[in-house]
Amino acid sequence: MRKAYTTAQKQEAVALARVMGAEAAGKQLGIDPRTIVKWVSQAGDRPELDGDAGTWQRLFDLAHARTEAALASGKLSAQATATVMAIAQRNLEKLRVKPAPSESAVAAREGFYDWLEETTAAAMGSDPAEIEATVDALESINRMLIVHANAEPGMPHRPAILAWFSNRPETPAGDVGMWAREIVRGLLVQYGTLAAWHAAYVADEERL
Repeated sequence: MRKAYTTAQKQEAVALARVMGAEAAGKQLGIDPRTIVKWVSQAGDRPELDGDAGTWQRLFDLAHARTEAALASGKLSAQATATVMAIAQRNLEKLRVKPAPSESAVAAREGFYDWLEETTAAAMGSDPAEIEATVDALESINRMLIVHANAEPGMPHRPAILAWFSNRPETPAGDVGMWAREIVRGLLVQYGTLAAWHAAYVADEERL
């Protein structure tokens, strides 16, 4: 007659197997290693093997402690010890592989400036007065973006925009580059050119 195991027993076996291997875990717990292998493959898929993060963390902590005790006592076979070492090495390698950092706000700023220059160059004529007005407009873009960032509920883009001024590469960009482009596109739709927007912008500031 097949023995029935509780969810807690299955979870303990899965955690121990992921630290010392199914063969050694089976000997430690008195469970057929083939059964443990099946549970390992099901963990996280079947509801009875699900569990919250806190539960699994405690199980893995206990599994590590149990494995260390078994190693220290010499109760593990040479093959089981080699398996434990291989698993530990594999886990260590995973820790060494760091995820790629997200784009910094400073990098997003440079990308935005490149896009802005291309956009304005394509739309700007050859009239010297228009060129000068466009240059003035470009110099006011950052200040305008700060105003927009401060006006947002919760100010989600403010840290990234402030990093554009202070050159803090550790500040993540998020979607600030796309956000800034959308604002400029809106200005171009409304005013036609950045020079025309800047003239209206300066007039508004003078009225204030």
